[in-house]
This record gives sequence, C-alpha cells and structure tokens, in this order.
Amino acid sequence: MKIEAMVAAVAGASITVLTACTVATPDSGEQIGTSSQAEECHNPDGYYWMLAALANAVAIELREWEATKYFYNNGWRDMRINEQAKQRCLANGKDLCGNIQAILDMQNRDYLYNPEGQRIFDGVQFYQQMQVYLDRQRIWEGRTGANSCGPRPHTATLIAVDPGICALDMTYSIESEVDPANLICKLKFAGWPENTFLHFRSTDSTITLDPGGGMIEDEPSQNPYCQTSYLVYDPDGSEEGEPCCPDGFMGGTLARASWNDDTLVCTW
Repeated sequence: MKIEAMVAAVAGASITVLTACTVATPDSGEQIGTSSQAEECHNPDGYYWMLAALANAVAIELREWEATKYFYNNGWRDMRINEQAKQRCLANGKDLCGNIQAILDMQNRDYLYNPEGQRIFDGVQFYQQMQVYLDRQRIWEGRTGANSCGPRPHTATLIAVDPGICALDMTYSIESEVDPANLICKLKFAGWPENTFLHFRSTDSTITLDPGGGMIEDEPSQNPYCQTSYLVYDPDGSEEGEPCCPDGFMGGTLARASWNDDTLVCTW
C-alpha cells in the first residue's frame, strides 16, 4: 500500500497549518499526514481549508465568484460544475476546470487520519458543507434590500502570491462597477464568514484571500529543491516523481493520487 500524506501547510506560509507524518487506517485505505493548526486557521474536519482552496480555484479558472451559476448538486456526494462552467474555463485557457474538479473529487475521499488516529479530513463533511453553503449563497442572492447579494458583475485576475496568515495570500485584480469589498457575499459558497481560512481583504481594485494548504494552481514552493506542499495540482505530470519535503519531512516523492489523475500527493 502506498503511504500518502494529506494536504497541509503551503509553501511560503508564515504559520504552519498542518504538519505531517503518516498512519494507516482501515476506513480510508490511505495513509496520510497531519498535525496541529494555528487558532487563526481553525480547520475542523479539513473542510474549511478545502473550501478556501475551492474559492481560489474558482477565481483562477472561472475568474468570477458566481457559484450558483456554475455549481449544482447531482445527488449524495456528487457536487458538480455544469457545462457552462467548463466552457468558461476553456475560454479562459483553463482546460475543463481541472483544479476545481480535483478539489470536488475530495468529497469522495471518506476519512483521512493523523498518526494518532484522529480524523483530519472528512469527505462527507466536505460535501455536506458545500451543499449547505451553496444553498446559503442562493438564499442571499434571492433576497432584496440590505441583505441582498444580487448581481455584481466582476472579473478576477490573479496578480500576486505572497506569504499569508494561514498559507499563501492570493491577490486578484478586480474589474467591476462595484467596490470589491461588496463582492464578499459572493463567497458564501466557500463558508464566509465562518471560514477563517478565507481572510478576505480588499482595496479599491483588488481582493486578497489566504487559503490554507494545497490544491491551488501554480503554488510556489518554499524549498527550491523539493515541493513543500503535501498535495499538488499537476495536470501535466511535470512534478511526478519529484522530491517533496512538507514541514521538514524529508524523503518524500510526489506520486499520482489514487482519486484524481491531476493530483499528486507526497508519498513515503
């Protein structure tokens, strides 16, 4: 059986979110990594950091936070993106929303555990929270008056990646007729305001998010000699077989994940 390490602190992080070692569990069929997390980046069952990663993948590939236009629930543990989303990703040069799909595939990962047998990721919880938050997004967008999150046409363009509180600050240039601060309600689908991994900040022309760990396209690595993330979105396979050393755990190798062909996981 492969020994696989799960998503954790991302390269350039000023605070470690997760640290890794490995453990085998009969329920998950995977051996994965973990650790303690900073209070600023509370990570119950792993779904908050994954939702924050999803918010950024949406911005990178779809270039707008319009979840109710692109996401739908096809049944139990089957949250999907529609054909309109795939066509928009193609138009943006992002294939068929591969990064978004790789994150959605985590809803079927069952449980992942730390070395003490404590659960650090729950695919069922991830799916259920996606469902809850997407429903909440629809409710807000259907309201009128002060509590409305109605039409706010915008385009997001990634312009900078810097060290952040949880992991990486992803800064987007915003083209919109509304103040970027008013776009925050479009992140209900990603758990705002409960999801502290988002760390939403805005200026008059930008929005910055600070997701916690893995699965974001083109993440830099803190160590030039090895990948310091546990989970890497790598559709062209260019990093497969390369060394990985997340949180100082040397000797790992990036291998194709069993659940998604576009995902590499640090394996020992």
